[in-house]
Amino acid sequence: RPRPSTTTSSEERGEVVILSGTTRTDYDRAVKRPIADPLRDSKKKDDVKLECWETVIGQELVKLVTMDLVFTIASILVIDFLRGLWIKYCSAWWCWDIETTFPEYGEFKVAENVLHLINNQGMVWLGFFFAPMLPFINNIKLIIIMYIRGWACMTCNVPAREIFRASRSSNFFLMILLMWLMMCATTVGVALSSFKPSPNCGPFAAHPKFFTVVSAKIVPYLPAKVNEAIEILATPGIIVPMLIVLLLVIYFLISLVRALREANTDLKKQLVHERTEEKKKIFELAGGGSKAKKETEARDRERHKDWMRKHL
Repeated sequence: RPRPSTTTSSEERGEVVILSGTTRTDYDRAVKRPIADPLRDSKKKDDVKLECWETVIGQELVKLVTMDLVFTIASILVIDFLRGLWIKYCSAWWCWDIETTFPEYGEFKVAENVLHLINNQGMVWLGFFFAPMLPFINNIKLIIIMYIRGWACMTCNVPAREIFRASRSSNFFLMILLMWLMMCATTVGVALSSFKPSPNCGPFAAHPKFFTVVSAKIVPYLPAKVNEAIEILATPGIIVPMLIVLLLVIYFLISLVRALREANTDLKKQLVHERTEEKKKIFELAGGGSKAKKETEARDRERHKDWMRKHL
C-alpha cells in the first residue's frame, strides 16, 4: 500500500514553483531583486524635496529669473525687431501707412522698463535667502538686458509720444518699490519664523529654527546681563508697543508732509499775487498809470462834448 504523504505541496506552502527551463540563479534573482514601483520612487523623490524645501524654493526662483530673461529677449526680438523689419520693407507697397498708424514702430517706454527693474529687484529680495547667488545671476541678466534694449532702442524703436516726467512718476515708482519690499520681507520673515529648517541639508539643519543660529553664536560671547536684556526686549510686551510707536511716527510724518505741501501751494499763490502787484506798481512808477489816466479823461471829455452837441 502507498504510504500517505505527510508533506504539503509547494503551492499550499505559498512557495514559488521553479518552472522547467529555469535555473536556480534565475530564481534567486527573481526573488531577491525588488520590483520597480514608480509610485514608490516618486514618493521618495517628493520626500527628498520636502526634506530640502529651501533648495527647491531657491531653484524655482532662479528658474523664474532665467525664464524672465529668455522671454524678455524673445519679446524684444519678435515685438520690436521683426516688426521694425516688416514695417521698413513693407511700408512702400502696403495699402495704408503702417509707419504712423497700426502697427507702427515700437516705442521705447521708460515707465515699462522701470517697472521691469522693480520686478527684478523684488525677485532678488524674495530669493536672496534661499539662493545666495541670485543677486549675481540677476546682475548678469540686467547687463544682458541693458545691451539688448540699447541695441533695440537705437535700431528699431522710436521716442514715445508722451514725454516721461520723472518728477511726477518718481513717487509712484518708489511707492511700488516700497510695497514690493514689504511683501517680500513679510513672506521671507513668515517662512523663517514659522517653518523648520530641513533636517538633512543646509547650514541650519542642526537648529530648530533659522533665527536660533544668531542666538547660538552670540549668547556665549555676551555677559549674562546683556543676554537678559535682549530676552526682555524680544518679548511681545516690548515689540508690540514699539511697532505702535513706529506707526504713530509714520502717521505724524505723513501728516507733516501734507501740511508742508499745502503751505507750499499757499506760498506759491502768494508769490504770484505779489509779483502781479509789483508789476502794477512798476508800471505806475514808469508813467504808464498817469498816461492811461489821461487817456481815459480825454475819452470822457469827448463823450461829454458829443452829448452836449446832440442835446443842445
